[in-house]
Amino acid sequence: MIPRIENKSSYLLLWYSPPFWASNLKPKNGFKNCVFKNCDISLDKSLINKSDVLLFHHSDLTKNPPIRTENQIWVFMTLESPVHTYGPYREQQWNNAFNWTWSYRQDSEIFTPYGKLSKRIVPKEKNYTKIFQHKSKDVAWMVSNCYTHSQRNRYVQKMKKFIDVDVFGKCGKPCSLSGDECIKDLSNRYKFYLSFENSICEDYVTEKAFRLYKGDFDIVPVIRGCPNIKDILPKGTFITTLDFGSPKKLALYLKDIALNETKYLNYIKEKDGYVTTSYNNYIQDGTCLLCEKINNNRNGAVNLSQWILKKQCISPLDL
Repeated sequence: MIPRIENKSSYLLLWYSPPFWASNLKPKNGFKNCVFKNCDISLDKSLINKSDVLLFHHSDLTKNPPIRTENQIWVFMTLESPVHTYGPYREQQWNNAFNWTWSYRQDSEIFTPYGKLSKRIVPKEKNYTKIFQHKSKDVAWMVSNCYTHSQRNRYVQKMKKFIDVDVFGKCGKPCSLSGDECIKDLSNRYKFYLSFENSICEDYVTEKAFRLYKGDFDIVPVIRGCPNIKDILPKGTFITTLDFGSPKKLALYLKDIALNETKYLNYIKEKDGYVTTSYNNYIQDGTCLLCEKINNNRNGAVNLSQWILKKQCISPLDL
C-alpha cells in the first residue's frame, strides 16, 4: 500500500538508521534556507511513532524493519555506487518497504549530486600565459583507495609508461598540505589532475571532479568513472578517458596538450566559465527536497532491488 501523506502544518523527519557521520545529518541552518520551512529532523528513535518520514542509510539498516505507522514514508539513502551499496535491503523482510530513494542518481526521488555547476556571472581576469609557464609537471593524482572496481590504479600504472604521473595520498607520497590547500598547491605546479572514481557507474561523479570547479584551481580535470559524464560536466572543461581506447592513447594526448599553450589554456579558460554552486551539500539539499516533497503530497513506492540494478556498474573496457 502506498502511504497517503496527510496535510499538516509541520512534519517530522527521523533518521532511523543514520550513517556513521551522523553528526552532519542535521542541516546547518535548520530549514530556514529551504523553500518549505515547516519540517524538523531528529535522531531520536523514541519519536518513531510521531515521525512522518523515516530515513534509512543503506549500510546501516537493521536486520528487520521497524513497525511502520500508518501513512509513514520510508526513504532509502545512499551516496555510494551500486558496487558499494551494502546492507540487508535485498532481504525478503525489506521487500517493497521503501517509498522514495535519496541519492546522487538522477532517477532518485530525492536527487542530491555531489556538486552542481553554474555559469560564472563575472568572468575571471588572469594572466593565463603566466599560469601556463609556471607549471613544471604533468599529471597529479590524489588517491586513498588503491584497489577498486574501476581498476584505476592499474590504469595509472599503464599511463606512467608514457607520461609522468605523481601519486599523492595513501597510495602515494603524502601532501604537505591538507584538503583544498593541497589541491591548490598541486594546481599551481601540475597541468592535469586525475579524477578517477572507484566505480564505473552512470551518474556517479563525486567531489573528486566538482571540487576542481569550486576554487581557483588552474588545472585540467581528467575524468574516469561516469559513462554519461558529458551530460553532467560542461564541454571543453575536462578530458575524459571515454574518448581514448587505452591509457597509452590518453597519455599521448595529454603530452601533446601539455606542450601546446593554446590548446591547454583553452581548457582552463572554459573551466573558468563555471563555478561549483553546491559542493558536498547533499544533507542540506536533500532535507530541503524532502520537506518540499512531503508538502506537495507526492506519494510513491519503489522496488529497491530493481532500482539498484537499473543502473548497473560496468567493468573497465579500456585496459
